[in-house]
Amino acid sequence: MEAIIRRMEYTALAITVISMIVLMIIISFDAVFRYSLNSPIQWAADLATYYIMSTLIYLALSPTYRSGDHIRITLVSTHLPHSVKAISEFIGTALATIAFLVIAYGAFSHSIEGLHRNEFLPGYIMWPGWLSYLPIAIGAGILVLRLLHHLYMLVRFGRDNHVFLEEGSVE
Repeated sequence: MEAIIRRMEYTALAITVISMIVLMIIISFDAVFRYSLNSPIQWAADLATYYIMSTLIYLALSPTYRSGDHIRITLVSTHLPHSVKAISEFIGTALATIAFLVIAYGAFSHSIEGLHRNEFLPGYIMWPGWLSYLPIAIGAGILVLRLLHHLYMLVRFGRDNHVFLEEGSVE
């Protein structure tokens, strides 16, 4: 299961990197055209807002969690006994799993509803509305798989060697 989740995370990261490059190119061309030719790219802001930003944020969630690069408040947890720390890790991961499951389900539901209703977003170009929810649903879904796997590893082995938790340690 770890290998499947890892492949999904690498694919998501590759899409995130490509999206970042596309965003930089579009914004750069928009700035050049806007200030040198007084002719901005009309659809640039819509594309960035509706699709690229959610792709950048949500497809990077699971790999960020796995590598420990997310925000984690350890002021108290570093001083807790190992058993209490393990319980708090389990509870926090379980709550995060539920929260991101709700996000994934909601985004997927909105996407399907928008597709059935032929929903479009306003702007210079009529962008398909349902497409804007897909990166959210996919990214949150991959994170839910990672969190479920993490919970399984914690219950089964008491640690998860695939998730980086604290500075200088992998549990």
